[in-house]
Amino acid sequence: MGKILALDFGLKHIGTAISDAQRTFAFARETISNSKDVFDQLSKLITDENIQEIVISRSTSREVNETAQDFADKLKKTIDIPLHFFDERFTTKLAMEIPKTLGMKKKDRQNFDDHSAAAAYLLESYLENVSS
Repeated sequence: MGKILALDFGLKHIGTAISDAQRTFAFARETISNSKDVFDQLSKLITDENIQEIVISRSTSREVNETAQDFADKLKKTIDIPLHFFDERFTTKLAMEIPKTLGMKKKDRQNFDDHSAAAAYLLESYLENVSS
């Protein structure tokens, strides 16, 4: 099987999450700035983690989807692994609720990485969908 990398694509930030090799669990990882070195950072992550497949969020925003498609086309030129889009509706909203659910203080909530948490939700949904 092999690990899957999920990308919660945003115009400024990209949250990342990685599955285990058996594709059972999703683990939130770092958020990457969507800047000129994003492909270098992703290539390193893909190599270091032996990623076999990538899932990119499909947004409700037309602008984000068009930019994500351009991003995916460029990414395909730097890697040779399957890449899919998956509907990410509500993942960011769910991720933003985590600190409140955990009872985190307002100060601690500011440091919470909701982009990567959203990527983990995306990956969990994808894993559930492909295994059913």
